[in-house]
Amino acid sequence: MNLTSWKSEKINKSDRPALIDAKIVISGGRSLGSKENFDKVLSPLVDEVGAALGATRAAVDAGYAPNEIQVGQTGVVVAPELYMAVGVSGANQHVYGMKDSRVVVAINNDPDATIFQFADYGLVADLFDAIPEINKLIKE
Repeated sequence: MNLTSWKSEKINKSDRPALIDAKIVISGGRSLGSKENFDKVLSPLVDEVGAALGATRAAVDAGYAPNEIQVGQTGVVVAPELYMAVGVSGANQHVYGMKDSRVVVAINNDPDATIFQFADYGLVADLFDAIPEINKLIKE
């Protein structure tokens, strides 16, 4: 007796580069606060620079982002030219997945966030102010 059956297959298509191949990865953390904020704040910047979108395990577990974009030990390991960590605390599990990035930029409102220990450039700021401003400057 066969207890399993094939129901369907869904392939996610995106105009964005795959995490594993991307030259630029922008990842969001739990500080974004919701799926709506994750999309509203990060997507415009990601699309403007042609980056791949990543997320921390905390953001995925909270339902802000899908599993397939989780960066870290239990997700995808990336090594882009530029890795931007937005609202990312810097948990060991996440850092493992991005530690081979060439340049790391971190934006966090906590000056003591662990991610700053791994960042080449750090900005202590509210991500809800900083990301729209960065996106605006890039467009100019």
